[in-house]
Amino acid sequence: MHPSSYFLGLYFCQWENLGTRSYSGGGHWNDKMSSFVNNQTFDTYTSFHNWNGTNAWIFRFDSYALDIVGNLGTNNNVIDGIQVC
Repeated sequence: MHPSSYFLGLYFCQWENLGTRSYSGGGHWNDKMSSFVNNQTFDTYTSFHNWNGTNAWIFRFDSYALDIVGNLGTNNNVIDGIQVC
């Protein structure tokens, strides 16, 4: 992990609105994610979403554990919600 990285642990199968989670560097977690480690139980599904600003969550990509992505590319600083499991 990069020395200036922040960590958000999600441990339960649930929807997580990142706009409601406090970010260690100030503000909230929405639009701050640029990489992730999905180390859930093998083959557990997680989906990542962006809020369109008015009325809908837009699916961006998914991940099956075990998965590590060091750079989200066009999804850097876009993710607002995560469905774990």
